[in-house]
Amino acid sequence: METQEYRYRIIYEKKGAVRFVSHLDLGRIFMRALRASGINLKFSQGYNPHPRVSFCPPLPLGFEGICEYMDFETVEELDYVPAVASVNNHLPAGIRVNQIEKVERKAQQPLSSRYVVKMVGEGKFIRNSIEIFLKMDDCRLRVKPGGKVVDVRKSVKSLSFIKENGEILLDMEISLSQGEYINPRRLVEHIFNKSERDVLNLVISRQEIIYGEKNV
Repeated sequence: METQEYRYRIIYEKKGAVRFVSHLDLGRIFMRALRASGINLKFSQGYNPHPRVSFCPPLPLGFEGICEYMDFETVEELDYVPAVASVNNHLPAGIRVNQIEKVERKAQQPLSSRYVVKMVGEGKFIRNSIEIFLKMDDCRLRVKPGGKVVDVRKSVKSLSFIKENGEILLDMEISLSQGEYINPRRLVEHIFNKSERDVLNLVISRQEIIYGEKNV
């Protein structure tokens, strides 16, 4: 008799020093927290079974995430409120679950992600650099040494900035489609003529993952 299964989504945030935790280590952290919370996970079949979980799309190393998610399957229904509290009790500082919700068996594929970057520099230079980039018909850039060349102008769905509480915040939406994605850090280097070291010191946070008509 086949075991009944249920699919859930954890919506969480990742801030502060834990932004330097790798994607693999983040998965291990959540697995420990889920097991310690007594959640009965669904496992795959075969010689080497593993928990049915997925992060989509992975957050680049060094980025904060305001609205990240992880899907997982269980063999029993969850009581959402106590499950959130229990998982949070077993997570390190900087990672916090805000919500657990039941989802459909097949999730939509993400179309793009929206990022906010705390910029350093003069507002006039940033504005001019944005205007120059947005006027380009195409802008081909190698995504990494030895990597493929991508038309990053096509990758950028929107790009703007605001001044808030004395800070300059760059807001950009970047495609996640195969063949179009570029790491936001690499894009900032190119548009604002910054060194890799300068950009590593900037705080970049993913604000939302966009699925067309429905956001997460």
